[in-house]
Amino acid sequence: PCSSTPPRKKPKPFMAFLLPVNHATHLKSWLAHSSFAAAAVTLIADLLAVLVRSLATPHTPWAATTHATDIKAVQPGSTVLAGALSPAENGSGGDMEPLTFLARMYDAGAGGSFDAVSVHPYSFPAMPTDPATAGWNTFQKMPGLHDLMAAHGDGGKPLWITEFGAPTGSSRVAMSPEVQAAYLTDGLSAVAGLGYVHTVLIYSIRDSGTDAADSEQNFGLLDFDFTPKPAFGAVQQLVAASRC
Repeated sequence: PCSSTPPRKKPKPFMAFLLPVNHATHLKSWLAHSSFAAAAVTLIADLLAVLVRSLATPHTPWAATTHATDIKAVQPGSTVLAGALSPAENGSGGDMEPLTFLARMYDAGAGGSFDAVSVHPYSFPAMPTDPATAGWNTFQKMPGLHDLMAAHGDGGKPLWITEFGAPTGSSRVAMSPEVQAAYLTDGLSAVAGLGYVHTVLIYSIRDSGTDAADSEQNFGLLDFDFTPKPAFGAVQQLVAASRC
C-alpha cells in the first residue's frame, strides 16, 4: 500500500469514436445537442478521410510525411504514431523484423513525420524478459528501436506499446491464467524501467468469445462472462504500485 497519495490532476476530457466515414453525418445530427460531441464526430470524420486517402495513395518515400502533415492540419495537437512494429522476421515473403522496418522508414525519409513509434512487443508463449529468446523476442528489441531513433535525431521521442498481452485457453500458444498473470507482471515491471516508453495498452480487457481453442478470443484480463482472471489482479497491483 502507498504511504501517501499525492493529489491527482483533473484529467482532460477525452472522447474517441470508431465509425465508418459514411456514418459520420448521421451521428453528428443525432448528437447535435452536444457541441463537443458534434465537434468530435466532425474531427473523426476528417481524420478518417485522411486515412482513406492514405490507403489509396501509393506507398512512396514521401507518403508518410504527406499523411502526417494532413493529420496535423486537421488536428494540430494530435500525436502521430509510426508503426505498429510487430513480431516478425526478415523473410522472402516480405516480412521485416521491427529494427529493419524502422530503419527502412528512416531511409525512405519518414524521420520528422511522427511523434512516437508504436510497438506490439508480444513474446508469448515465452516470457518478455527471457534471455534465451533475445534473438527473436520483440519485447527485448525495444532498446534497440529507441537507439535507432536516437541515431536519427529522434531520441527525445517515446515508444508507445499499443498492444501487449497473451492468450489463455487451449490453443498451442495459450498460457494458463496464472502464467498469463506472470507474463504481464514480467513485461510491465520491465517497461517501468524504460524511461522512453510513454504508454502501454494491454490487449485486452475481456475475452471476446468462449472458444478456448481460438487464441484471439482469450486475451482478456476478464473472462467473457466478466469473471476476473489472475492477470486482472496482477495489473491492478502494478498500477497501484506505480502511483506510490
